[in-house]
Amino acid sequence: MKKLLILYILTNAYLPLQAQEKHNTPITKIEIDTLKKREKDLWYADDVPPDVRKAQKALEDSLRKASLKQKPKREDGREEVFQGFDIPVWIFTLLKWLFYGVLLFGVLMLILKGNFNFSFTPKNNKVDEIISETTAIESAEQLKSIGYEDQIQRAEEQGNYRLAIRLYYLWTLKKLIDGDLIQFHIKKTNRDYCQELAGKTVFDDFSQCTQYYNYVWFGEFNVDNSMYAKIKIQFKTLLNQL
Repeated sequence: MKKLLILYILTNAYLPLQAQEKHNTPITKIEIDTLKKREKDLWYADDVPPDVRKAQKALEDSLRKASLKQKPKREDGREEVFQGFDIPVWIFTLLKWLFYGVLLFGVLMLILKGNFNFSFTPKNNKVDEIISETTAIESAEQLKSIGYEDQIQRAEEQGNYRLAIRLYYLWTLKKLIDGDLIQFHIKKTNRDYCQELAGKTVFDDFSQCTQYYNYVWFGEFNVDNSMYAKIKIQFKTLLNQL
């Protein structure tokens, strides 16, 4: 009995040592190849273990590059395009009407200041002042505000040749003033104007027309149609020289 007990103890002590020795024995390449052929999932058995840090860095770099290349897409599958700030349409409309308002205001100011003249009416057709037998002429500006052609035609239609001749004479004075040939003054006489024109090419014609005017206007001579026609020719000849 005692011998059997000793044999049992020795046997139990040897078996763990044998198992440990068998466990520590390295697997040969032939055994690995045999396992690889038999088990396809062991294809990596003889690979070199990877560097975990390098593998992680490579994965992060790959993901970063992919995110930069990939453009955001909308839910409908189309690529999202950055369009900047979304400005409301009403702002552009407001700016447009403000621009039109400033432009219109500027044009109105120019018109009010007299920088533009939009009148397409002939100069002598605009009647600012009606001349009658009793109208006194007190300034050069007053002479420039008379519509001579219209008023002469009206006087001729009424048979008022005396007034028509006066209008022709005032028209002549206006032309002489515009040409800086005489200087208007309310106290000057017709003789004074003739003296200012002494030596000028229009002196003779102006003196003749002044004489006609003095006879008809101040002398109160009655003028018929034929006489008026001759006097009218003299005034038109003088006006064409001015």
